[in-house]
Amino acid sequence: MINKGEKRALQSFERIKNPYWKIDNWKDILQMAIPIFVQLAFNVIITQINIVAINYYQGGIYSDSVSKAVLTYTTLQFVPTLIASGSLVVCGNLIGQGRNNEISKVMVTGIIINFLITSVIFVLVEIFSDNILYLMNSSQATTILPNGEMPQDFIRNYYRLLNLQLLVLAFCQVFISGLQAIKKNIHVTIGAVASNIVDLIFVVFVLFVFDLNPLWSALSIVVAGVFQLIYMVIMNVKFIDYKINKGHQINLKLVKETIKVGLPIALEMGVWSLCNFATGTVIAHLVPDGAGETGTSTWIVLHRSINSINQFSFAFMQAMGTVTAVMVSRKIGEDNIQGAYEAGINCWKTAMYASFGFGIFTISLAYPLLLLFNHDHAQIFPWGYTLMGIVAFKLIFDTVNMTLLRACWAVGDLWYPLLVSIVTMGIGMVALPFTIVYGFKTYEGIGLILIYIAVVLDPISRSFIYAYRWIKGTWTKYAAMIQ
Repeated sequence: MINKGEKRALQSFERIKNPYWKIDNWKDILQMAIPIFVQLAFNVIITQINIVAINYYQGGIYSDSVSKAVLTYTTLQFVPTLIASGSLVVCGNLIGQGRNNEISKVMVTGIIINFLITSVIFVLVEIFSDNILYLMNSSQATTILPNGEMPQDFIRNYYRLLNLQLLVLAFCQVFISGLQAIKKNIHVTIGAVASNIVDLIFVVFVLFVFDLNPLWSALSIVVAGVFQLIYMVIMNVKFIDYKINKGHQINLKLVKETIKVGLPIALEMGVWSLCNFATGTVIAHLVPDGAGETGTSTWIVLHRSINSINQFSFAFMQAMGTVTAVMVSRKIGEDNIQGAYEAGINCWKTAMYASFGFGIFTISLAYPLLLLFNHDHAQIFPWGYTLMGIVAFKLIFDTVNMTLLRACWAVGDLWYPLLVSIVTMGIGMVALPFTIVYGFKTYEGIGLILIYIAVVLDPISRSFIYAYRWIKGTWTKYAAMIQ
């Protein structure tokens, strides 16, 4: 038995002898993944309904402003995952050792630390919101909106209201990780579905029933988040014994382990979010100076619509990432290196099959879906279809990053993947897109297509590195049981 702090030599293990197309425990994997996917997919549906509502509300005049605010907000969604990701892995490791009675310590510790860190970030982004939104070209439009605000003021206020959700997520994400670790995903799904219904009702009432200032529609995710948080608290108290460690919930060793695991994971997610934000700022400048306001609005809204449509695919990949982390961390807790290796490979295969299915599905329905998002025929052909094809191709390589990368995290192989991500994301998502627009002065649809192609280079590069690292077994020297 290898314990935390002991150095494990690179350990060999038996390669899976099944044909490459066969998955041993696909039923167990899908049994865990489907409830998580349903939860995330329902969230996607409600989000898309909200986008459609904004795109159609008063002729879509608010769509550009809302797109910029939302794309900027999503950059910070990784912050509440700082401790939540670490909590999930630590809980899985403890459960694998049969130490279920210590889960409540991980939860309480995680909640306190997560809220403190998120609160600091929240205050900073609220103070510097104008500077952040300036990068998203928020000051370009100068026509006063129907609600009497300048677009720049509307975007800033909308963004600040959205950021309130970060404080709610600081609690909610940790509670969710606890339920996922003990395989109570169905209750996570119920909470997400119910909260998204609240979200939809709130938006409909603000925009169409009472015809209020659309600024208040930003509070929909906050109200829904509070509803979900209440349900998560109730389910946590029901399934996790918080009384057994009463008065001794704060455990410094678990604090150290949770941060040790969660920090590099959150940094990797943060790097992706910041690079994704950088890509968004480039897309927001896809119209040359002096060409008018409508072009930028067109391309950034099309970009957001395509991202929204493909959120179903990304939702399943996120579900597979969670399943991989849980299965692999449990095997490490059992000191079962062979089982951890097989779990990672089987999850990767499952995700690969799903990527082909989702790719075919989204491309087949691209035209009616983009029409639903209020895009015309001239935008869909050739731009919309071309971009959808690039995203479908990218998804194939994202399967590695959403499974084998999560497997590396679950065993403690954390810092090398982060360094890889910084390099590949920095090149594919930042350097190349900026070069395309500011260096080669490529704008409009051609510029957007080239940016999408450049972004694909990141997952392609990372997927080969992570797959090689997992198959070779480099990660085994980091695998250890938490004490």
